[in-house]
Amino acid sequence: MAGTLHIRSSLARVGIIASLALVDPGFRGQLTISLYNGGPEQFVMRGGDRFVQIVLHQLDTRTQRSYRGRYQDSKGVVERRA
Repeated sequence: MAGTLHIRSSLARVGIIASLALVDPGFRGQLTISLYNGGPEQFVMRGGDRFVQIVLHQLDTRTQRSYRGRYQDSKGVVERRA
């Protein structure tokens, strides 16, 4: 499986912009998402608010190499790892 993240259209309509990425096959951990309010109004998010959706893609073949990157098994807010 692989996944793509998408911002909910209701947020995009008020000017919220998201930096989202592909979720690689084999990735384990918490996903990092960056949001920017490009709209004219203040926007408040609360715990439990839905703001992204994930689309899972069944791959036709097994991946030759699962994700083994530096963010595997990440938890919480993880800063850039060089």
